[in-house]
Order: sequence, then structure tokens, then C-alpha cells
Amino acid sequence: MTNDAGLFSNEISYDLLRKLAGVVAPPEGRVISLYLDLDPSENLSQPHGRQSEMTSLFDRLERIVEADQDLDRDTALSLKREAKSLKETLERGMVESGLAKGARGLAAFVCAGVSLGEIIRLPVAVRPQVSVGTKALLQPLA
Repeated sequence: MTNDAGLFSNEISYDLLRKLAGVVAPPEGRVISLYLDLDPSENLSQPHGRQSEMTSLFDRLERIVEADQDLDRDTALSLKREAKSLKETLERGMVESGLAKGARGLAAFVCAGVSLGEIIRLPVAVRPQVSVGTKALLQPLA
């Protein structure tokens, strides 16, 4: 991870997108891609709405990891630790540092195997989703 919080906030840039597009998880790892909607019209700009949305996404992430029969036990455990750390970082960032302030969405990408930890504030709302794969899910950023 990249700092004491584990992740840090970034703006979308060409260099960042190119960096993310070039990330390939090692054979024993996976990239977690998460998109969180903060659209005020959906009441997701309020703490309770954001918490509910995050809980739903992280529950979905856990189900994806548990259902993936290609993952060995150590990789699955590592993904669960990364997910827990990401959730704690997002919660802490939204409460303590105003990570979500002014953002309509957040994108997060983590992969311990390649020291990837990025949280990107988005100027537009996104469909909430989570993905686990060998590469980051970047299509929603396009």
C-alpha cells in the first residue's frame, strides 16, 4: 500500500488511466475494482446512504471471491484482507478527510501483488459495481 491510510485520492488523468490499464495481477493475485455511486439525487451523498451502498458492494465482493473456484485459499484470504482494508480506508476517508465531498462517485483499485492502491474521485455518478480479475475494470471510467 502506498501510505498510512493504505490508499490515497487522485483526480482522473491520462497518466493514471494508462497506469491502471497496464496493471496485470500476478498469478497468485487479483485486482479488485470497485465503483461507488455518490449521486445526491439517489440520496447517496448522505452518510447512511453511502454506508448502505458500501455494505452492499463489499458483500457482493465477498460472494465473488467465495464463488471463484480458480482461487486458492491463500489468494482468497489475501483478497478478503485487501477488501477489508479498502472498506476501512473508504469509511475513514469519507468521515475524516471528506473524501466524498464534491464527488459524484468513487473508483477504487487495489492489488497487493503489484502494490496498487488508488482511489479516484469521480465528477459523474457511476453504476455501483465491483469486479475481481487479472486486470482493473476501467470501462466505467471511459
